[in-house]
Amino acid sequence: MDNATLIALGVKDTVKADSVIGKPIMRDGGEEYKGDQVKYNFHTRKGKISIGNTQMDNGYYVGDQIKKVDPDVLCVSDGIYTTCDLKDPHFYFASPKMKVYVRDKVVAEPIFLYVADVPVFALPFGVFPAHGGRSFRFNRPAYGDDNRFGWYLSHLGYYWAASDYWDIGSMFDIYSRGRWQNQTTIRYALRYNFGGSITARITSSPEGEPSDPNYSKTRDYYFNITHGQKISPSSDLKVNFTL
Repeated sequence: MDNATLIALGVKDTVKADSVIGKPIMRDGGEEYKGDQVKYNFHTRKGKISIGNTQMDNGYYVGDQIKKVDPDVLCVSDGIYTTCDLKDPHFYFASPKMKVYVRDKVVAEPIFLYVADVPVFALPFGVFPAHGGRSFRFNRPAYGDDNRFGWYLSHLGYYWAASDYWDIGSMFDIYSRGRWQNQTTIRYALRYNFGGSITARITSSPEGEPSDPNYSKTRDYYFNITHGQKISPSSDLKVNFTL
């Protein structure tokens, strides 16, 4: 009571090792935070969660420590971020330092992408939106093995609804033997007036083995535009074309 600080913690399970019964849950501003131990100061409105996790909109954050430094800012140490709701997610982004701006964005440095607990690639830093609703989401990648091009990841990408009038989606397919493909589609629409899409795709495929004297790579390009529009808002006359 003297310093207006609340400390809550669960009770160690005497049957299961490294397990806690009754983990504390803190709810603040519509968000829910869970951890083995929660500290919160009612004067400063700052808190700290040890080995905690929380869900915000369509994303899940887990970290050794989640510290609430401002009403809408979280600092996550040794944390992961994923949109997969499984206990052991199929894919996730991991970083020793994450800063979460609630309902805005996540900043991490460095950042690593894991698929099935296997590191796929790393970047010195990453920034991605953390909006609610359908505004932004990561695609759930698939993985497998191809007889010709080797181990692969497919559908690795994102979808972003930038506004009520247009959105964009981009996906990558990556193979261990050098093949890759990217397809990006932009869709736009103004209700009752016009709408369409622009799609671009590039595919890079190796021919032969890198050690072969005739080894080469070929690239294929695809581009498509589709547009439909009413000539007059008061008319049923429509024009559609595809390039």
